[in-house]
Amino acid sequence: MGNRSLDKTEDLSIIEVLDLDENKGIMSDISFKVTYNQMVTWLEKMNTDHSAAKQYLTIFPKEVHDSDFLDIYYQNQANYAVPVISI
Repeated sequence: MGNRSLDKTEDLSIIEVLDLDENKGIMSDISFKVTYNQMVTWLEKMNTDHSAAKQYLTIFPKEVHDSDFLDIYYQNQANYAVPVISI
Protein backbone atom coordinates (compact mmCIF):
# COMPACT_ATOMS: atom_id res chain seq x y z
CA MET A 1 0.00 0.00 0.00
CA GLY A 2 1.41 3.37 -1.01
CA ASN A 3 1.46 6.61 0.91
CA ARG A 4 0.26 9.87 -0.58
CA SER A 5 1.62 13.08 0.82
CA LEU A 6 -1.04 15.65 1.61
CA ASP A 7 -0.59 19.03 -0.04
CA LYS A 8 -1.81 21.28 2.77
CA THR A 9 -2.22 24.20 0.34
CA GLU A 10 -4.77 22.32 -1.78
CA ASP A 11 -8.48 22.87 -1.10
CA LEU A 12 -10.42 19.93 0.32
CA SER A 13 -14.10 19.02 0.36
CA ILE A 14 -16.35 17.88 3.16
CA ILE A 15 -19.40 16.10 1.76
CA GLU A 16 -22.74 16.02 3.56
CA VAL A 17 -24.86 13.23 2.09
CA LEU A 18 -28.51 14.29 1.90
CA ASP A 19 -29.98 11.24 0.17
CA LEU A 20 -28.46 7.77 -0.10
CA ASP A 21 -29.92 4.87 -2.09
CA GLU A 22 -28.60 1.46 -1.02
CA ASN A 23 -28.45 0.25 -4.62
CA LYS A 24 -27.57 3.41 -6.56
CA GLY A 25 -25.36 5.25 -4.07
CA ILE A 26 -25.43 8.97 -3.25
CA MET A 27 -28.49 10.66 -4.75
CA SER A 28 -27.89 14.19 -3.42
CA ASP A 29 -25.21 15.92 -1.36
CA ILE A 30 -23.64 19.21 -0.37
CA SER A 31 -19.91 19.68 -0.93
CA PHE A 32 -18.21 22.29 1.29
CA LYS A 33 -14.86 23.71 0.12
CA VAL A 34 -12.35 24.04 2.99
CA THR A 35 -8.63 24.36 3.64
CA TYR A 36 -6.55 21.78 5.48
CA ASN A 37 -6.65 23.78 8.73
CA GLN A 38 -10.41 24.30 8.43
CA MET A 39 -10.82 20.55 7.94
CA VAL A 40 -8.83 19.88 11.11
CA THR A 41 -10.96 22.39 13.04
CA TRP A 42 -14.15 20.74 11.72
CA LEU A 43 -12.87 17.29 12.76
CA GLU A 44 -12.09 18.58 16.24
CA LYS A 45 -15.63 20.00 16.49
CA MET A 46 -17.09 16.69 15.23
CA ASN A 47 -15.27 14.94 18.07
CA THR A 48 -16.97 17.07 20.73
CA ASP A 49 -20.12 18.74 19.36
CA HIS A 50 -21.82 17.58 16.15
CA SER A 51 -24.20 20.55 16.08
CA ALA A 52 -21.32 23.03 16.29
CA ALA A 53 -19.49 21.13 13.54
CA LYS A 54 -22.51 21.28 11.25
CA GLN A 55 -22.98 25.00 11.97
CA TYR A 56 -19.26 25.60 11.27
CA LEU A 57 -19.68 24.30 7.71
CA THR A 58 -22.27 26.98 6.86
CA ILE A 59 -19.57 29.67 6.52
CA PHE A 60 -17.81 27.91 3.63
CA PRO A 61 -18.50 27.95 -0.13
CA LYS A 62 -20.69 25.02 -1.11
CA GLU A 63 -22.05 23.16 -4.11
CA VAL A 64 -25.36 21.31 -3.93
CA HIS A 65 -25.49 18.19 -6.09
CA ASP A 66 -29.03 16.97 -6.74
CA SER A 67 -30.17 13.71 -8.30
CA ASP A 68 -30.05 15.19 -11.83
CA PHE A 69 -26.39 16.17 -11.37
CA LEU A 70 -25.45 12.82 -9.87
CA ASP A 71 -27.32 10.83 -12.53
CA ILE A 72 -25.15 12.50 -15.17
CA TYR A 73 -22.05 11.89 -13.04
CA TYR A 74 -22.78 8.17 -12.68
CA GLN A 75 -23.62 7.80 -16.39
CA ASN A 76 -20.26 9.31 -17.36
CA GLN A 77 -18.14 7.94 -14.52
CA ALA A 78 -16.24 5.54 -16.80
CA ASN A 79 -14.94 8.55 -18.79
CA TYR A 80 -13.40 10.33 -15.79
CA ALA A 81 -9.71 10.19 -15.00
CA VAL A 82 -8.60 7.60 -12.46
CA PRO A 83 -6.38 8.97 -9.67
CA VAL A 84 -2.84 7.61 -9.65
CA ILE A 85 -1.39 6.73 -6.26
CA SER A 86 2.38 6.82 -5.95
CA ILE A 87 3.98 3.95 -4.10
